[in-house]
Amino acid sequence: MAEPILRIEGLGCQNGAAATLHGVSLRLEPGTLTALIGPDDTDKQALADTLAGRRPSHRGTLLLDGRPITRLGAVDRIRRGLVVTTDPATQVPAERLIEATVVAMAGRAPHRSRWWQRRARGARLEAARELIRFVGLGELADEAPRTLDPLGRARWSLARALALAPSVLVVDRVTRGLDAAERAVLAGLVARIAQGGIAVLWIEDDVELVGEVAEAAFVLAHGRIVAGGPIEVLAHSRVAEAAFLGEAS
Repeated sequence: MAEPILRIEGLGCQNGAAATLHGVSLRLEPGTLTALIGPDDTDKQALADTLAGRRPSHRGTLLLDGRPITRLGAVDRIRRGLVVTTDPATQVPAERLIEATVVAMAGRAPHRSRWWQRRARGARLEAARELIRFVGLGELADEAPRTLDPLGRARWSLARALALAPSVLVVDRVTRGLDAAERAVLAGLVARIAQGGIAVLWIEDDVELVGEVAEAAFVLAHGRIVAGGPIEVLAHSRVAEAAFLGEAS
């Protein structure tokens, strides 16, 4: 078994006086796809925001590649390699897709940004085009992101995240608003990202969809992990079923 690249130990956060996450613990290994599912969107949003550094945790520890990042803000977490996707509907820069990707790549780490700017323009553009092709938008590289359809914007959300060179990628419900065929396309893309060596945590509403591609899954209910394990085991878990029926406490 590979050494976990991300350890989430006893993570808790609050919304005012009320706790929204209670002792959440997960471990992610490089090159694996782990799903995080659950009946409550508030719980899943709280976890995504806390991992991204957009919401402070009041207890617990985050270790990325063995180094504590619990006290780091959003930008520093990205620079260390923990990236959380953002809502595809909000990502509508005016420049062409290829140019927007180059800009995203420059947002890695400060020393990388200076190095990136010194590279020949042709090399920067080719690297960006390769990434755009990987997510399936190669033919649209010279179009503006605002012209993309919902599936295209979901692909673009993943491209922007990958441009930051993550070692851990949290995919936060990028399939919302897509039909079944489009969701299947995104699932295949997320699986390919994990196969490339990145540790992927996919926060998702569609349980059947993640069951097709994830190796393991965890169920978040009432702010707690109530079940988890290999997909084939979790599929028969009465605790997981109870959580979705509103019976877990």
